[in-house]
Amino acid sequence: MSTRGVAVSNLKISFSLPVLNAARTLERCLESIRGQDYPQDDVEILVADGGSTDETVRIAQRYGARIFDNPARLADQGAKINARHASGALFIIFAADNELGDRRTLSFLSDLFSREPDLASCWGPMRAGPGDPSLNRYYELIQNDPLSWFINRNLKGYLRAARRVSVGGREVYLFKVDPARPLIWGANGLTYRTEWVRGIITVPEFVGDNDCFQLLMEQGHAAVAYCPSWRTVHHHVETLSGWGHKWRRDFVRHFLSERKTRNMNWAFDRSFRLKLALWILYTLFIPASLLHALVLALKDKRPEWLWHPWASLVQFGVYATSVLGTCQGRSFISEGMLHGLHLRKGS
Repeated sequence: MSTRGVAVSNLKISFSLPVLNAARTLERCLESIRGQDYPQDDVEILVADGGSTDETVRIAQRYGARIFDNPARLADQGAKINARHASGALFIIFAADNELGDRRTLSFLSDLFSREPDLASCWGPMRAGPGDPSLNRYYELIQNDPLSWFINRNLKGYLRAARRVSVGGREVYLFKVDPARPLIWGANGLTYRTEWVRGIITVPEFVGDNDCFQLLMEQGHAAVAYCPSWRTVHHHVETLSGWGHKWRRDFVRHFLSERKTRNMNWAFDRSFRLKLALWILYTLFIPASLLHALVLALKDKRPEWLWHPWASLVQFGVYATSVLGTCQGRSFISEGMLHGLHLRKGS
């Protein structure tokens, strides 16, 4: 295992937080940033507020955040605002329901990006908080939604062939991403080199979290790092109905409404249609998904896997009703489904 180079100075780090009435979780999020074993003069917190009516703004002010108005009240617009104002060398996509997992996170990131000048981004696994419900611990297991977990296992292949280095006592996997073998990486602590990602985020069109990473890879900034021991706490879901609401919102507002200008190559690779068909069969034949969940629960000693068949079924139901029950969905069908998708290519 290599221990290449030595960091010469601390990099300035910018956190991007789009918020709206986030007082319930924002304080512990900001405390995890300000409690870092890292010079706070080299940390800026950018908060794009969508007109909060609770204590969100006052909490952000207490922690020294730079606060900007986000009249669109949308997370992607908040990211654009924050990216335009970021002065750090590193840009961290964060949210009010995120927390840094330990006090050495920023020192680790500064050292890593200083030692690896070609590195474009770094991520690590998300984890549930100690008091989170079992559904969020299931989310920790799959690191995404059930469909994305089913169709994309590319990370395992990249890690097998990756170069390993040690940075601050942490094992880090370094590899280059082939845009044709995408990763579904997007938010919740994902760290970018600001100068390379700013121009992608700030275009006028909608850019989803995953689109941003895919575009960066397609532009040739494909060197990335993955650190299994660097974890971001994500208090993502509490109930299955709440998760379903998030899926419906994102599918209708971000996919169906914006699909013609988005780069969705991270999802629609060559094998997508086959994998989608297999996932539908797997989901609707509940004995198969239930048996699979039982095997995984026993293998990992994690009973949270038993959420899997029901979460998969809810996601399928949300997508099916969103396609059949909305004007955007019926338009999507009339375009010929996947044959009619207009996928914008990266430059």
